[in-house]
Amino acid sequence: MLEQVLDELKSVDGIVPYSLFQLPEKKKVRLSIYNKILKSKKEIHFAVEGLKITSTKDIQKVEDIWLVKNTLPNCLKAL
Repeated sequence: MLEQVLDELKSVDGIVPYSLFQLPEKKKVRLSIYNKILKSKKEIHFAVEGLKITSTKDIQKVEDIWLVKNTLPNCLKAL
């Protein structure tokens, strides 16, 4: 479904997924999505997190959150 929306970017102002964790797990694929949206001069807003990507500088914040999510399973558990 995301691919279909990306193919129709010309007819919309942007994309609003429920959460940034609805994006693909693979970083390379996510970066490709961000770049396609920005290249089309569109925006992506994440409803739950209250974040948006409107320029390349916004990508790092979203990717930092992904990094934390991917690191958490490897952290020590509280006793």
